[in-house]
Amino acid sequence: HCWKPANKNHRKGHIRMKKFENILLLSDIDGTIAWNSEYIPPENIEKILYFKENGGHFAFSSGRNHKDIYRILPNLRELVSAPCILCNGSYLYDAETEEILNPRYLDEKNAVTLLHEIKSSFPTVGFRVTVPDGFLVPAGDAVMMRQLSEWGIADIATVRELSEFDGKEWFKAVFVADVATLSEVAAYIEARYSEVFTLTRSSEFLLELQPLGVSKSFQFPFLRSRYQSATLYAIGDYDNDAEMLRHADVAACPENASEEIKKIAAIHVCHCKDGALADLIEKIDMTL
Repeated sequence: HCWKPANKNHRKGHIRMKKFENILLLSDIDGTIAWNSEYIPPENIEKILYFKENGGHFAFSSGRNHKDIYRILPNLRELVSAPCILCNGSYLYDAETEEILNPRYLDEKNAVTLLHEIKSSFPTVGFRVTVPDGFLVPAGDAVMMRQLSEWGIADIATVRELSEFDGKEWFKAVFVADVATLSEVAAYIEARYSEVFTLTRSSEFLLELQPLGVSKSFQFPFLRSRYQSATLYAIGDYDNDAEMLRHADVAACPENASEEIKKIAAIHVCHCKDGALADLIEKIDMTL
């Protein structure tokens, strides 16, 4: 996609455009602006605010939902100026109005059946389901509750007997286990449900079940219709960012990105721990 920055002085009325007015920037969170789900280099925040103040449209694109995103970004509303892509594309979230936009849900019947099958065939695998109020976790799932506790988000989980899981308004399901077991789970699902669900990974130990055809790029048409003249930049580090980066006008990744992501991204910036997003905004700034 070829794009040239607009002339800062329009002839009609000599309206001065802000520097980043024609740019929509989407950033992954974990491994991109935040390291180990806790440390956010301060320069990232400074540059986001600078980008916004100069007309840029900024949002996060994450596997997180609109409940747990605030645990790592309590100032979310101050940072974003466009709807965020959450649950790997299952919906958009408007932080200003606190609205869920353009939601997509897992197939109810098949999702419930699959979870029962996973529980039976892979008893050591933990899993959770993302719903509008947070998470659903099956009773007795110590693996998943331990992970949620480590991340400080166990309080937004509702524990229920698996027999009570009804499949209604499920944005995605997440499985946690060792690498080898997750590979077996992925093969099991792909062999039986490839025409029902889409699979992706957000880390070596997390396998994510999405509605069919849904990835972070699924929400691009909605955003492009809202920001029609904008060039879409995206930055991410792991497999669940792949489709987002492939469909962005300009793709970037941090130094710590997976090898697959490094092959997709045209722009490579510094390590997440060193302020990868700030580095990208500086690079964009230099081109204008």
